Amino acid sequence: MSALPGGTDDFLRLRAIELESFLVETTRFAETGEESAELHALAGAFARSMRNEGWCEGHTLTPPEPVLRVMFKQMWNAFLGLGASDGPGARPPWTRVGRLSALDPTLDEQRALYAFYLSHAHPSKAMREAIGSARRGARDAKACVALVEAERAATESWRLEHIARLAAIDPSYPADYARGVAYFGRAEYAASANAFRQWLSDHHDGPLALRAQNFMRTAADAARPE
Repeated sequence: MSALPGGTDDFLRLRAIELESFLVETTRFAETGEESAELHALAGAFARSMRNEGWCEGHTLTPPEPVLRVMFKQMWNAFLGLGASDGPGARPPWTRVGRLSALDPTLDEQRALYAFYLSHAHPSKAMREAIGSARRGARDAKACVALVEAERAATESWRLEHIARLAAIDPSYPADYARGVAYFGRAEYAASANAFRQWLSDHHDGPLALRAQNFMRTAADAARPE
């Protein structure tokens, strides 16, 4: 960022102005369902992206304002080429984590963003489409149950990916504990027990220790062959 002509102050001021306009337009969208020209100018196909992620029902946006602020900052940086470059399989711009600079969201902002992700986990878009197609062709209860399990496993895979991203930027995040819960949700009990064992090796006590011990024992029991 130090290579930007004139530094970052002007960019920060411009982004702050456009951020407030973005929040006005997302509020208008939430109230009326209108995707205004201003919203498109500020954030492109943001509403469509939120629908694709499953975070917009009708015109009700799931992310609260603090999360929308962080999403906009990361989109804005990416649009100006200040974040990770686009390419095949690139993540949505608001999920990218790059080198910290004056223009990057703060660690607390990224924590808020990832708290939203992890509490609103879902299968990837490709997996959602595959499951939806299979569900339309399901003919019996057994097939429907299998699809429910597949959706749950895919959701936890998405969660695991985001746990890894958060752990990369926040060393204080209890990543092994979170992985243990996600693996448990995928019915990968051996991996779950190992994750909780790793957590407990570094955290013998504390607010999560007893829960981790209980999870580990349950996962280890479930992992044993019958």
